Amino acid sequence: MNLLEGLTARVDRVRGGKVQRHYRIVIADGYKLVNGNIVKQGVQETRRRKIAQKRAAIKRDLKILKTNARRDRSDRIRDQAGLNAPAPR
Repeated sequence: MNLLEGLTARVDRVRGGKVQRHYRIVIADGYKLVNGNIVKQGVQETRRRKIAQKRAAIKRDLKILKTNARRDRSDRIRDQAGLNAPAPR
């Protein structure tokens, strides 16, 4: 019996509010599923994934900053035009 056997989880990929497919992932850090077996990731693969995750996080933060800046700008324009009046109670 494999000691890591219980360390998988079933995950649903959801797109547009609908489940597209089900798949299994390994919960343990540094391991992955290959043909249904849990195997240890190589050192290079772990490092490459770690760097990619950091890069993706930075890109996500920049996109959020850009979105918020554009929203603030459009809110200022709407305030100047008098369109952002509070809703009547």
